[in-house]
Amino acid sequence: MDWRVDAGVALAAAIEGDIDTAAVHVMDWGRSEMTQGCLFWIDTFLRTSPRARQFADLPATDGLEAEQVWALQLVSARARMAFEDAEKIFAIRLPAAGCLAALLTLIGTQLRGQCNPDLFR
Repeated sequence: MDWRVDAGVALAAAIEGDIDTAAVHVMDWGRSEMTQGCLFWIDTFLRTSPRARQFADLPATDGLEAEQVWALQLVSARARMAFEDAEKIFAIRLPAAGCLAALLTLIGTQLRGQCNPDLFR
């Protein structure tokens, strides 16, 4: 199956708050698909949500898990259009299952109530 289909279904599940279902669609991805999927989710968020620009300034990360900090840093870098910074974030920590879950949770939570998840299925 095409990574874009899986990325869309995973995003729809995350918007609905079902991270377990989202994870099923991305658990077999290789590094290339992970990178493309993460960028798809972030760019969709940045295009769709009026709240997205607030992430240009990295929110406080005190008390967050390392995976949550990674997700916030990646979204912040993309929001600032700091593409080299985003590449460095990917290089520092390969987006393993915990990082993907953190990113999907962040974006799904932000998009919940703002868009129809069926748009991504």
